[in-house]
Amino acid sequence: THFNSAGMQALHAANYPLAFELLRKAEFLTRKSGVIAQREARLRHRAISLNNLGCVYRRRKKLHAALRCLEQALTIELSLAEEMPHAHDASYDTRIDGPADTHLNL
Repeated sequence: THFNSAGMQALHAANYPLAFELLRKAEFLTRKSGVIAQREARLRHRAISLNNLGCVYRRRKKLHAALRCLEQALTIELSLAEEMPHAHDASYDTRIDGPADTHLNL
């Protein structure tokens, strides 16, 4: 979502309150009751949102919250990888981070 991109730009600019606000909106929109109807797309974006939120928490030294977000993102990514064997094909959308990237954030 646009909120993820803008949130990460705010994080890189060290505008932590704005980054947190934008990434929380992204996370909210990827809930089951959110605006993304297609399950796979919603879960992929949810994993990204949680991963990004984990980065904000980590920068703010809120390590328990960071770990919780990153573990949730990893769980989603691993479940999607099991469901979608094509995820490692060359045609797969490489803009979406995967389990390896989330592991690095942990």
